[in-house]
Amino acid sequence: MRANSDSRQGSSKSARSRVGITIATRSSPGTAYRTRSPLSVATIVAGPDVRRGVRYAAPVDHYGVLGTVEGLKRFVTMHESPYHGLNFCQGTIAEMLDDPAREIFEVIRWFGERGKIFNVHFRNIKGRKLDFMEAFPDEGDMDMPRSLAAYRDIGYPYMLMPDHVPQIDGRDPSGVAFAYCYGYIQALLDALVRGTGRPHKGHD
Repeated sequence: MRANSDSRQGSSKSARSRVGITIATRSSPGTAYRTRSPLSVATIVAGPDVRRGVRYAAPVDHYGVLGTVEGLKRFVTMHESPYHGLNFCQGTIAEMLDDPAREIFEVIRWFGERGKIFNVHFRNIKGRKLDFMEAFPDEGDMDMPRSLAAYRDIGYPYMLMPDHVPQIDGRDPSGVAFAYCYGYIQALLDALVRGTGRPHKGHD
């Protein structure tokens, strides 16, 4: 596992190489971004076709068969292939659950143990199915340090990204909010690398 950030070099690079999760930036090579209403979905495109080892990550959506966890399970098992899996938006998955803070870890394990997570939108929410709002990763109901440990435990080797962020006030609100989320993800990765078992939720 590795964490790839253009702004981090030197000794931190060797430390991050011991963790298999990558922070994706909007300029990361090998990625193509597209927007899909009502969600902003980053679809990973690593090359021209499956014959060259491409894994296409199907976006998780609120509607139809992909709007429930059971529907997603059905989707990834209807045609078994190592190239058939999900762009796993943790925030959107949480919006399908009655108790995201409790249920999300089993969902991560189910898809992760089957090798069906090709990309992660590392987002948090407050609330539950049909009653939720987006939150910064350290302010929502899900334990994001525990979530990161769950991705590590299933051997997830690919990218983490905020995808999109809550609205804030001030100058350059989107840039500041994205910077905070990227910094938070990197801090969790660094804490995991230091061998703390899993980072602690909240502030000291």
